[in-house]
Amino acid sequence: MKIFKYCCSLIIIFVALVCASCKQNNPDIPDVVAPEPGEGVANENPNPVVANVLKKNNIVVWIEGNANFERLNSAEKMDAVMAKVKAMGATGIIAEIKGLTGMVQYNSQIATHLKEVNGKTQPESLDYLAEMIKAARKNNLYIYAAMSVMGEGADGRGLAYQNAEFMNMQAQIIQVNNSEGTDVTVKKMTEMPDATDVVFMNPAYSKVYDYEVSLLKEVVQNYDVDGIILDYCRYYDICADFSNYSLEQFKTWAGLAVAPAPSDIVKSWYRNTSAGNVATGVKEPGVYAKKWCEWRATNIKNFVEKVRTDLKAIKPNIVFGTYSGAWYDSYYTVGVNWASSNYDASLTYDWATPTYKKTGYAELLDQFYTGNYTSTINGPGWWTVNGQLSGTDIILKSSTGLLASRYYGSVDLGNTSWADKNNLTTSISTILNHTGGIMLFDLVHIDGAQYNQFGVQLYNDIKSTIDAYKNQ
Repeated sequence: MKIFKYCCSLIIIFVALVCASCKQNNPDIPDVVAPEPGEGVANENPNPVVANVLKKNNIVVWIEGNANFERLNSAEKMDAVMAKVKAMGATGIIAEIKGLTGMVQYNSQIATHLKEVNGKTQPESLDYLAEMIKAARKNNLYIYAAMSVMGEGADGRGLAYQNAEFMNMQAQIIQVNNSEGTDVTVKKMTEMPDATDVVFMNPAYSKVYDYEVSLLKEVVQNYDVDGIILDYCRYYDICADFSNYSLEQFKTWAGLAVAPAPSDIVKSWYRNTSAGNVATGVKEPGVYAKKWCEWRATNIKNFVEKVRTDLKAIKPNIVFGTYSGAWYDSYYTVGVNWASSNYDASLTYDWATPTYKKTGYAELLDQFYTGNYTSTINGPGWWTVNGQLSGTDIILKSSTGLLASRYYGSVDLGNTSWADKNNLTTSISTILNHTGGIMLFDLVHIDGAQYNQFGVQLYNDIKSTIDAYKNQ
């Protein structure tokens, strides 16, 4: 599953290129795209404990559960790897403990435990998260827990395949049946195995929220983690969810007399014939297209807001954050508005309503991670590192709540095609010099020489870059 973020970014790039209503020229993103250092550093968080963690924890390594399953299947291995991560210059880790299968890597009384991946096993007695916390503390590292919120099925495993209620709450996506993109069929994700090997839930169901927050609460109540990071807290993509349930919910929200047909939202689609003719982009929007985008983003904001409230009620000092792709101009396709609620996207983008800004959730976060997953450093727009940094400053600059402009950029070390090592380290240093910190994705690409294009462990190269940043 470690390449799923990358694959989704490719889908979103395609959507951005072909969607008839995607993007107008953005006058707010300057052509001069070398932002001044430090613009991404936060205002002081009003919670002094959270503020202290944010101030000290600015270089974190993401640890994807599946990809590092065998690497970290004992306390001894964890301690050895954490020692290398600390020596590299990291200040913390993000341990993913719920991947897209929906199975978890902690002692849950609710969810199924992940104990086997590709024939490799972990001892039944191993409490992965508890031991990771011990290893992190021993090596003076902060530790956040990350969960793939809407993922409940992958590779035939998970509740979406095995539980009748979850089967019925899974996302339903558009299959395009003709070349014009006008004849469509709505199908459950599990009914389109050629389209995807993962299954997302439909965020509109209150039972989905109840279940997912029960897992998050379980972790916050029982484990001494410094923070919680929501991952995949979104819709699958632009083609989801078009179930009758969603259409009825939208009818009520929009004050319509009858539920719309899918063609009232999107008149015609692009299709990916190599993925079961799944819809991947909008040829022609329908009459309700903009309101549909706002409704989806409203559902995600409401979800994030409720999660924050519930978790902070248990542990006020928990750092609460999310991950999203940095490409704001097309990220609306997954139902996420990570902007400040004061940022009016409708002034720049023709997919947004004037009230779309109400769906911005930046003020709900202590910390926000953007995926700056490109090897192009300079240039305008949303697909260069400096363009993303400049644009993110604008999107977040109006935030008046907890986040202000606090965000961390991130580098995909193994799935990005780098020109050379200097290209990689320049991306890291560019982000470090501009934002509140950086997330390095993923440990597997640092520790596993076979999982990056250079064929070597990357600890020393990253350490040199971090040292130069600290010594400037």
